[in-house]
Amino acid sequence: MEPKTLAVVGGGPAGCAAANKLNSAGHKVVIIEKENQLGGRIYTHRDGDIILDSGAAFFTNFYPLLTRYIKSLDMTKEIKELFRSSELVWNDRIARLTIGSISSFLSFPFINTIDKLRMAFYTMWLTVRRRSFDLVDPVKLARYDIRSAADGARATVGEAPYQFLVRPGVEPFWYFSCEDISQALTMSLQSRAVDAKFFFIKTGMDTVCHKLAQNIQTRLGAEVEHATLEPDGKIRLRWTNESGQKTEEVFDGAVIASTAQAANRITAELPEHIVSRPQREFLNSQTYVPNIHAAYLVDRDEGASDVGVVFPCGPGKKAIAAIAFHSHKIDDASKLPPGKELVSVYLSGDTSGRLISSDKSGIFEKCWSLAVDFYPKLPEKYESFALFVRPETIPVHAVGRYKLAARFISEQKGPVTFAGDYLATATVEGAIRSGIRAAEKLIRQ
Repeated sequence: MEPKTLAVVGGGPAGCAAANKLNSAGHKVVIIEKENQLGGRIYTHRDGDIILDSGAAFFTNFYPLLTRYIKSLDMTKEIKELFRSSELVWNDRIARLTIGSISSFLSFPFINTIDKLRMAFYTMWLTVRRRSFDLVDPVKLARYDIRSAADGARATVGEAPYQFLVRPGVEPFWYFSCEDISQALTMSLQSRAVDAKFFFIKTGMDTVCHKLAQNIQTRLGAEVEHATLEPDGKIRLRWTNESGQKTEEVFDGAVIASTAQAANRITAELPEHIVSRPQREFLNSQTYVPNIHAAYLVDRDEGASDVGVVFPCGPGKKAIAAIAFHSHKIDDASKLPPGKELVSVYLSGDTSGRLISSDKSGIFEKCWSLAVDFYPKLPEKYESFALFVRPETIPVHAVGRYKLAARFISEQKGPVTFAGDYLATATVEGAIRSGIRAAEKLIRQ
C-alpha cells in the first residue's frame, strides 16, 4: 500500500491510539491537538512530585486493549493495583464496602438478606453470560439497549439493591444518572463485578497517550476549525494556534478524535457521502455530562482516611459524586508536602452544571462546603490545590444510543473517520477501541 499523509484531530486516548495504528501501518501521521499537552480528558496534572489524574484515574482487568498496550509500551512496572476499600454514605450513616469481598458484601447494612440474594443471583447469571457482553462494543451492547439502567435494575434486583449498589457502582464514576442511561452499560459492568480488579498508572493515566504518540509528529495548541473536501478527494484542515495564526494543510485522510460536538462542527462542510445524514444526526444529538473536580491539601492528622474513596448511595439526587484520598495511591508519602493529605472532590453532573460558570475561588469554596456536609470527617480547613472544570466530560449513553452507535460505525468510511468514547462507552478502553476502528477504516479506504 502506498504510504499516505494522514491527520488525527485530537490527542486523547482515541486519537493517540488511531495515530499509533496508522503509523504502524507505514503512513505519515500528524496529531493536531488544541491543548498544550496530550491526554485529552485523561490529562494528568503534575505539580512537583505530585501526580494527579484530572479525569479517569484507574483501569480494570477487563480492558484487554489497554492491557496489551501497557505491555507493548513497556509500562508494566508503572502499574499498581488500586486500594479497593470504600465507604458508602446514606444520610448520616456510613458503611464500609470492599469490592470483591464476599464478607464485606454480606455485612453491608443498607439492604436486607433477601435483596442481597437477589443481587448475588442476578450477578452470577450475568457472569456466566459475560461473553455476550463487551463494555466498549456497541454492536454487542445493542441487543440489551432497550430500557434505562434504572428500569432494568428495578425489574431484576429490586429497588433497594438499585439504590444502594447499582447507583454507587455507576454514578460516582460517570456523573450521570442511571435514569438517563442504557441498561446495556450496567449489565456489562455487573457481568464483570465478581472478579473485577482495579489498577492505576503511577506516572499518570496520560502516559498511555504520550507512549502511543512517541515518534509521531504532534502539533499542540492548534484548534481545528474546518475540514473541507478537495476536488481530488483529499481533506483540507484549517486550524488556529494560540497566537491566532491560521494554518491549513491538505491530507490524504483524517481521523476526527474529539467530542461529538467538536466533530460535528469541524466536519459541518463535508458532503453527505462523506458524513451520512444518520451520522450527522447522531453527532448533533449526543449530549455530555459536565464535571467539576477540585483537589485540596489538608492536614493528614485531620483529613486522612483508611479508605480510598467515599461514595453516596440511597434515593435522591446527589451533590457529591465521590471523594478520593490519594495517599492510598502514592507509594512514597514524601511526594506530598509534610503532614498533608491530597483529597479530590468530584461533583455530580447536576451540581457541576449549576456551578460551572462560577469563579475559581467560589468553586473551590463551594465544593469543600458540599464535601464537608456530605462527609463530616473532613476538616474545615483546606488548601486549594488544583481545579478541573469540564462542560463536556462524559457522553451520555442514553437508551438507544448503542444501537445508533453501531450503525454509525458500520457507515464509517474514508477519507474522514471518527473516534471517541461516545462511539463506545466512556472509558479509556472505549476511546482506544474507537481509535483503532477509525484507523482501520481509513487504512482500508
